[in-house]
Amino acid sequence: MAIMMRILIATFLVFASADCFYKPDITVALILNDRDFRLDETYLKPPVDIALSKVDELIETGVYVNFSLSYIFEVTTNTCSEAGKNNAAGRSAELYFNRKIVAFLGPPCNIHTVSTADLAAFWNVPVIVGAGTSGNLEDKTRFPRFRSVAIAKFFRKIFRHFRWTRCAVMVARGGFHFVITAPDMLKVFQATNINSVTFYEKDFQSSEKMLDQASQQARSKWSTLKHVQVKVYST
Repeated sequence: MAIMMRILIATFLVFASADCFYKPDITVALILNDRDFRLDETYLKPPVDIALSKVDELIETGVYVNFSLSYIFEVTTNTCSEAGKNNAAGRSAELYFNRKIVAFLGPPCNIHTVSTADLAAFWNVPVIVGAGTSGNLEDKTRFPRFRSVAIAKFFRKIFRHFRWTRCAVMVARGGFHFVITAPDMLKVFQATNINSVTFYEKDFQSSEKMLDQASQQARSKWSTLKHVQVKVYST
């Protein structure tokens, strides 16, 4: 997840207005649903913080120069429904006019994303999401600066780049995050001749034991489990 967020933030720098490259401080908006929603800040804010820390390291070492990157965090509602789309639009407008943001990351909810993307198209500001799957969002005339990151295709390119042919997949059987990501990942692995070994959390006494077993099977590991992602990152 942290890798995906680094790509998202790098994408901001490409799709943001050309004028922003002449500004020392670049600010983007991170819009998420309120807590208790399945894609809330609990799951999505930490990877963004990790991604920004990596960007800061690249700036300090001179890989990126002449700018700083930060974000302003806002939440909409705790439900993904029509009732919240005006909230998302209002938050987006406030951020654009009063906080001078140059790009939007989110919202993750399709209905909220459409309302933000409509305004962003008028402002000529990019919107990047990792879960925007509404058919409306595929209209490039209406949403010329909207970009949705397909996680499965993104990982396929990483595996091709490094010529990896084996992956350990660590998931919980069922659940929201498994349903929206794991089937696509496994389908892509199969189509590209990547051998995957799947480990289910309930089959192990602890995440440490599952991670240890997965490490013995493959150098590359992918997981929908947040606590496993954090453990991998910190080791």
